[in-house]
Amino acid sequence: MVRAKRSLVWDHLTKNTFVGEHESEIKVQCKYCDGTLHYDGSTSSMMKHLRSQHKNLQLQDVDIENAGPSGSSLSTPKRQKLTDMGITTERPCNNTRKGQITDKLVSVIIENNLPIRFSESESFREFMKFVEPNYKCPCAETIRNITESKFNNVQNEIRKEMESVLYVAITTDAWTSISNDAFLAVTASYFNKNWELRKLVLATVKLQQRHTAQYLAEEIEHVVTEWNISDKISAIVHDNGANIAHVAEIVNTEYTDVSCAAHTLQLVINKAMGTDKTDSQASRLVGHFSHSVLATSELKKKQKHFESAKDETGVEEEPLSLIQYCRTRWNSIYHMLERLHKLRWSVRAVLGDSNVTKRSAMHLDLKDEMWLLMEEILPTLNLLKIANTLVCGEKYVTISDVLSIVVALFDKFSNDSEDDSAVLKDFKNALITGLNTRFINKIEESNNLYLKAMAVDPRFKDINFFFTFELRQKIYADIREEIQSNKNREQPHLDPEYKNAEVGEEEKEKQRCEEKMKTNKKELQELFGSSSESEEQVQDDEYERFLAAKKIKRSDDPISWWQVNEKKFPATAFVAKRYLGIPATSVAKKSYNFDRADIPVEELALILEYYGFNMRKKNSEDYKESVIKVLWNSTAKQLQEYFFEKYNRKFNPFSDIEFLNARAAKNAKRRKLQMDPSKRKESSSALSTDELRKIIEIWDENTPEGLQKKF
Repeated sequence: MVRAKRSLVWDHLTKNTFVGEHESEIKVQCKYCDGTLHYDGSTSSMMKHLRSQHKNLQLQDVDIENAGPSGSSLSTPKRQKLTDMGITTERPCNNTRKGQITDKLVSVIIENNLPIRFSESESFREFMKFVEPNYKCPCAETIRNITESKFNNVQNEIRKEMESVLYVAITTDAWTSISNDAFLAVTASYFNKNWELRKLVLATVKLQQRHTAQYLAEEIEHVVTEWNISDKISAIVHDNGANIAHVAEIVNTEYTDVSCAAHTLQLVINKAMGTDKTDSQASRLVGHFSHSVLATSELKKKQKHFESAKDETGVEEEPLSLIQYCRTRWNSIYHMLERLHKLRWSVRAVLGDSNVTKRSAMHLDLKDEMWLLMEEILPTLNLLKIANTLVCGEKYVTISDVLSIVVALFDKFSNDSEDDSAVLKDFKNALITGLNTRFINKIEESNNLYLKAMAVDPRFKDINFFFTFELRQKIYADIREEIQSNKNREQPHLDPEYKNAEVGEEEKEKQRCEEKMKTNKKELQELFGSSSESEEQVQDDEYERFLAAKKIKRSDDPISWWQVNEKKFPATAFVAKRYLGIPATSVAKKSYNFDRADIPVEELALILEYYGFNMRKKNSEDYKESVIKVLWNSTAKQLQEYFFEKYNRKFNPFSDIEFLNARAAKNAKRRKLQMDPSKRKESSSALSTDELRKIIEIWDENTPEGLQKKF
């Protein structure tokens, strides 16, 4: 008697007998793909076929018999779950796995700055239902609690690590969110016991008062006290703002102020760029494309016809966009001019096309000599970009590198070429003057901190630049004095074995020579009397041995050197951690979390059009101010993010609003009347829709004074 099929595979495959010339052969055929398999009494090959070719089959746990659909009645069926064979789409999700998934989910939310309620979104729940059907997504409250727990754990770990830290450098940066809320970010930079450079955000404080020096100092002092590092502060790094220039002295007279090197270098560039009109004219040209969707679209089309849109291999690249210059963004002047120069012919083609560009805007094209000047100053700006990039490093020592970079720029800009134009020479001279004024002449104001950092950096310890011999000796004396004063200070991570660490043969020989010199000096004292030299000078000078050690290359890593040689020079290493841990910049890369706009831009445009329509009888200046009042009071918070992302530019609403020239005659008459207040009339037509839309294109970090009252 033939037994019934017992394996689930027979629901998906059928058995057939094929008769050949000499004997018949039994094969099985798949119901889904018509594939045929040789049948030898086992279902293993059929299971493999279903598992590899039909993964989406919803199969349940069944009894599987290795003997096939027919066999001896004495065979014992073996119960086996198809989950063991990897065929089912479901799998158990116990509490341990659920906890692991939730922990990973919270990490994703934290690292990508996602909303807490991300886990409650319908699309995410559908996704998890597909990936892990038996997992129940946690609610926002659960995510919030786990996030706070993670925060507390990380904070406790940092506090524990900072207990053994010798010195901590504080950096500060004030910024404004898209919601017009002011914040002060306070970060810490230090070396841990393993000479690993750590940079952490200690606090982001919301500023509630005027940003006076005293108020900022109080907020910084509160953060320092909360983290219990008041006695470990090596310096406070900040920008060159007048309200924070001397904040370290206000917090504690023993703290040292350090100006952000990147911001200082940017001020030098901004000052030098004032020697010609390249930046302002180029910025207006880029602004035209930022305001015109048609011009931007045509620019991308024109690029396909010029070599600037192809790389060296001839492969067509994605169309590029112009970059706007922002005075507070490092290297933005270089990026604007470099991109403009690269797209020069495409830009000129668009401006020369009367079907795209109005006649009133064609004058924005730069003159030939301006394009040539742009090409001429780009190599100089590229050097400044490289310098700014170097001082903004986050994973390597930067403070000791600042003056070497400044000196290198001095050398580059001092070597004039015969082919340099008069404008380029003036530009280089302005840069040299700025570097000298803002860096070299202010070394004393920074308590010689740059030079002290060089004095404990194995790359620059000889301070071999144009600094005087007297200044170098003064720096060395300061380091020796600090080493001596630190002898009585607790050094938590220095093991006693450091003092007895083995040194190389070269150092041993030097020590033997020094011992011999001590003996000779004693004999000389007996013959000629006491010497004026102090006992400390006679004793073994560890710092002298550090200076006598072989320098490393500029491209080498001083952190790696100190990791290897700390045991040889423990007292000097103690001082090195103080100075080399100070960053050269207050903020290497600004990253803000903007609030999302709640009102569509199109709706905001209608709001302005409405107010404009009802202010016909005001003169142009009053009209412009009235529109700005409405803008700032009603729509600024929603507009700022949109236009910052789209145009990457700032816009001063009082000085930079430029009316279109569609009504040139009326505007000319209006300006003529405004020149004589006695003849000014209280009648002027309303701005056009295009002008209103242009007014919307406003970006400013601070709401102008006088516009807080509701219009």
